[in-house]
Amino acid sequence: MSFVAELKRRKVLRVAAVYASAVFAVIEGVDVLIASLGVPAGTLRLVTLLGIAGFPIALGLAWTFDVGRGGVRTTAGADTPEGRAELEAAAGLSLLDGRTMLLAGALVVFGLGLGTGIFLTPAPSPAVDDGPSIAVLPFENRSSDADAVFFVDGIHDEVLNQLSRIRALRVISRASVMAYRDDPKPIRQVGEELGVRTVVAGGVQRAGDAVRISVQLIDARNDAQIWAESYEQSLSPENLFAIQRDVSERISAALAAELTPAEADAIGAVPTESQEAYDLYLMGNGAYERDLAEAVDFYERALDVDPAFALAWAKLSETHSAMYQFHRDRTPARRELAREAMERALALDPDLPEAFRAQGYYHYWGFRDFDAALRAFERAEAGLPGDVAVMSGKAAILRRIGRIEEGFRGYERIVRVSPTATSPISNLALMFAYARNYDEARRLVDRTLALDPEAIQSQIGRGSHDLWQHGRTDSLRAELELMRPILSTWNLKEDDPNGIVAVEFWRVESYDRQHERAIHMLDSLDYEVLEYQTYYYPRELLRGFALRELGDEAGARAAFLRAREHLEEALAESPDEPRMLSALGRTLAALGETEAALSAALRSVDIMGPDDDSLDGPRMVWELAATHAELDQAGAAIDQLVRYYGGLGEWSVEALERHPWFERLADDPRWAEVEAASAAWDGRMEAAGLR
Repeated sequence: MSFVAELKRRKVLRVAAVYASAVFAVIEGVDVLIASLGVPAGTLRLVTLLGIAGFPIALGLAWTFDVGRGGVRTTAGADTPEGRAELEAAAGLSLLDGRTMLLAGALVVFGLGLGTGIFLTPAPSPAVDDGPSIAVLPFENRSSDADAVFFVDGIHDEVLNQLSRIRALRVISRASVMAYRDDPKPIRQVGEELGVRTVVAGGVQRAGDAVRISVQLIDARNDAQIWAESYEQSLSPENLFAIQRDVSERISAALAAELTPAEADAIGAVPTESQEAYDLYLMGNGAYERDLAEAVDFYERALDVDPAFALAWAKLSETHSAMYQFHRDRTPARRELAREAMERALALDPDLPEAFRAQGYYHYWGFRDFDAALRAFERAEAGLPGDVAVMSGKAAILRRIGRIEEGFRGYERIVRVSPTATSPISNLALMFAYARNYDEARRLVDRTLALDPEAIQSQIGRGSHDLWQHGRTDSLRAELELMRPILSTWNLKEDDPNGIVAVEFWRVESYDRQHERAIHMLDSLDYEVLEYQTYYYPRELLRGFALRELGDEAGARAAFLRAREHLEEALAESPDEPRMLSALGRTLAALGETEAALSAALRSVDIMGPDDDSLDGPRMVWELAATHAELDQAGAAIDQLVRYYGGLGEWSVEALERHPWFERLADDPRWAEVEAASAAWDGRMEAAGLR
């Protein structure tokens, strides 16, 4: 008996051929999953090792057992009658029969098909521009000290910011890349998700007065390393910015992206000679998104160390403006701090782009001086062409000064550099909803919720579209019910301090004429005021509306009087607050004080009408129309609604016809003018490619 004959009898070589082909196909399939579905890259190595380890096991099983029509049985020994008969039968057979070769060949072809993508339909991903595009992934902390994370993140942010100065590069924003710090993915998948051709990865090690920074540039299409470098220097701002300049120059050269002399000089500029001040500045940057007051403290400490640190003054000013804007401290004193810090930055460095960015937000958030803000943002943009904060400020201003189409393009550009950040996408969704392009708004909201299923504002937006377009509350009511488990974990006064979510619960009950439920909801919440950027509703005003509809005229009047008292006290402190004036107009109209009601409502529009603010101004007109309707002045109400439908505003004519504040107007002969104004707006949006 020859060994080869025994291998043929026991079909070991057939098993070997099929096993090897199957392992090849599995490895190719895993490689595809790594590239497209985020399977950890180490899985491929594990599968390969398991495949190799399983090979001798498969051969051993083939030698020991035989599978036939009778099932699995132990292979007969060669010296038994059955074994000798099998040897004689196998003597005339080839090592691999036709069926084995066909099966093995099919598996190999299938594996090749997986590897080349023939059998797969690629998942949609952001389009990759023809020009150079790059994402800078969070750097790895290679320091022994866990407290060095602030420094590692700071260096990453600085490299990203410096590359953003290069106009020829499209650089993905920090908001989109930071998600990969806690959820790392294969480079090819990162490139597909972010729509970029190249990715920067690296690590930072800080030890005492020394720092080592490793950087590599990778082709996201094939994982090929384009360029890599490791820098070891003594720790100082001068050395750190020299490294950043070299990295930027090497990357721009590798990608054939023009780096102008002015851009190179800006990237290499050293903002402070103090490493201590620079560390505190980086800590402030890290704190900015989680705690504005903490960020202020770090910037002030940096400036105590180096009062000539212009960049820190600029960031301090921007933080003070943010505290004013986001209701942390809406006092004139906070605005004054923003102004002083901004002017110090410009005095130290009159050409500093970050100082002009701070100036833009000071004028925008502090005073709603859109023209001055736009000039400042355009100055900042000259030196920071890829900075998302500059792009966001400019786009926000453009949509408010009537250059709505340009505002849309600005927000679309922001989404292109922040493709996985929910805030820019939801902002663009809201813009489309205000333009009454509800289908596009829905698409963008769905995209936001795919990234963050618990994004409260997007959940509300998804439910609101049917209300705004068709006057149906079912979707919004369903979304609010889905949100209840999340809201049950909230302290609403802390997590929703302005009642942004609470007002939606009131809205659906009011729209559906469920006034008793609306009152119960209002009474169950510890809010004196429900407010947002475009409205300021004392709770008693909303209770009054509901009580009146239920026929409780005395209770309604008492509620309106309490609302009036609250508003007059608030206006004594902020006499030119248009939202409060608008609410006062509604309150006085409900009390039957026609002249005083119109005086307050008209003044709110004079302060912030559509000509003053194309985004929020239409809402003041909408409220003025409601005041006229409250006073049974149908003609004046329709005049204001015609004005409303000539610009941005979320309510369709169809939905407004069912709105409890306006339904009586739909039978007026002049209602056709409202419909015509809405149609004209639709035509404008269609001509701009926004419909």
